[in-house]
Amino acid sequence: RSTPDGAFVFVLKKDRHGVTQFWRVKTSDGQSQQWTHNPSDVSTSFTISADGRWIAHGMDGSVCVTSCEDGRTIRVTESFGDDIEILPEAM
Repeated sequence: RSTPDGAFVFVLKKDRHGVTQFWRVKTSDGQSQQWTHNPSDVSTSFTISADGRWIAHGMDGSVCVTSCEDGRTIRVTESFGDDIEILPEAM
């Protein structure tokens, strides 16, 4: 998915430890970089906010947002636990 201005595309890719992370690709030159360094997999599809500042997604049983500016991830909810699973296509 791309930022509203089209400058960046965010994709999901495993890091060297096998954890699914966000990677940011600059559309002008194709340069990519690992954007998050979270201990748990991004576990759902994701949506970029209309202002291009945040990515909403699921991770480790919680709803989270990740900054498009610095890659910082913030949990918005506590974990729903093992009884409730966030559907992968939920965001």
